[in-house]
Formats: sequence, structure tokens, C-alpha cells
Amino acid sequence: MILAGALAFGLLAFIPRPHIILSNGRFSLSECDPSTSSRVVSATFTLTNTGHADGFVDVHLNVDGTSASMNEFGVQAGASTSGDLTSPLADCGAHTYSLRICVPPIRGYC
Repeated sequence: MILAGALAFGLLAFIPRPHIILSNGRFSLSECDPSTSSRVVSATFTLTNTGHADGFVDVHLNVDGTSASMNEFGVQAGASTSGDLTSPLADCGAHTYSLRICVPPIRGYC
């Protein structure tokens, strides 16, 4: 039984996997619309897969620590791709912005 577990672990270690990282995140804001007192935040970024298998990640644009926009991106093994996300803001006040990636489990959320 111990041998079977060690063998399974050894095989999993050699299965090609994706390894996707996010870099070059940049944020921009539209001008404040005086008629609605609202604006739009946009984010651009690069996703790079340094792994040996194609993969998918969810990228979240967070506003004040809460996910405001999300999309799934696929990245081929050994490749990079650019992405962008936008989200409307209900006011023209100051906010904090961040990007977060996660690998969703099969049929799940992250």
C-alpha cells in the first residue's frame, strides 16, 4: 500500500502541468462622468505559462479588495498572452485596484 502511494506520487510529479504567472499589471481610469458621477477602471496585464502543458486561469480585477470583474484566460505551454479587464465604478471617489489569478478546480470556482 505504501509502495502504491509512493508510485502514484512519483507519477504525478512527472505529469506536465501549466504554471501561469501574471505580470505587467497596469490600471487606468476614465474621466469622471459628471452626469452620473461614475467612471470605468481598466486593467491590462500579461500572462506567461512557464509550464509544460496548456492551462487556464481566472483573472480577477479587484476594486477595494472585492472582485469587480473576472474572465478565464487560456495560455499555451511556453507562451505569453496579454489580457484586459474593465469594470464600471459607481462613483468618482478614490479606490484601490489589484489583479488576482487563480486556477479553478474542475467544475468549481476560485
